[in-house]
Amino acid sequence: MREVVDYFDARDSKGRKKYSWKSTQHRFKSIPHRQYLPRCRQCIEKNGTKREKFQVIDDSVYGMFQEARENVLPVRDKDLQRWALQKAAENSSLIFEASEHWLRVFKHRHHIFSRKITKLVTRHHAEDTNAIIESADSFVRDAKREMQNYAPEEVLKTDQ
Repeated sequence: MREVVDYFDARDSKGRKKYSWKSTQHRFKSIPHRQYLPRCRQCIEKNGTKREKFQVIDDSVYGMFQEARENVLPVRDKDLQRWALQKAAENSSLIFEASEHWLRVFKHRHHIFSRKITKLVTRHHAEDTNAIIESADSFVRDAKREMQNYAPEEVLKTDQ
């Protein structure tokens, strides 16, 4: 919107209007009538439309979600709602409620699903996966080396 208003209000070196309404309308087809310009100016004064403000909240919450998941932290629905309300509080002109419907739409939009925690994975466990894999490989190598000392009928499978 700012681009439309700036284009329409542009002046040449002599102070005359640089572009007519027809050229503005041709360049910005989303503005069908000249009466939309005052509305665009109001939105600029209010620092964007309601949709743009909601998009800022959405992007911020999703960024926090991704950061939490990278740090292997559990994220609950209440956390998402709390982050959204904190971001909305920064803009006092916006009335925003992080309702259940907003949460459902947010999760659907970003393909986020709630899962029941059945196994707790700590940060320490997530960082030690390479050590665990190396330990398992060394155990298999040691077991194969020890089994060579015995006849095949003397080796029993104990994992069943």
